[in-house]
Amino acid sequence: RLSKSKYCKSFIIKGGLFLQNIVGVETRGTMDIDFKYIGSKYTNDDLKIIFSEICSNDENDNIYFRVVSIDDIITETKYGGKTIRIEASFYNVRKKFGIDIAIGDVVTPNPIKYDHKLLFKNEEQIICIYY
Repeated sequence: RLSKSKYCKSFIIKGGLFLQNIVGVETRGTMDIDFKYIGSKYTNDDLKIIFSEICSNDENDNIYFRVVSIDDIITETKYGGKTIRIEASFYNVRKKFGIDIAIGDVVTPNPIKYDHKLLFKNEEQIICIYY
């Protein structure tokens, strides 16, 4: 949904989900999704609007998402960020997961485009990544 939104160049995927997609790791220590935000400052209300819009993109897959909450990332690093809690529903199955949005860390040398393989459709979508 992000790759088809007007925000596709504002969020760069990083971390475990990206590595899992490349090396095929079946189990991960965490189940959040990590992004780096590229753009001007934002508020929790801004993020709620952005992610509600991304979540509302209809993919005709019977999977629906809604923003549950947005909180500050509690970290001891010099870079802050936000954690967005999302609830996904597929018929009567519901699952909550987190999206961590990093701000302030440096992307070196540059983000690259990556063909991300979808789980529920036989297609790929281009996303921006860094590692």
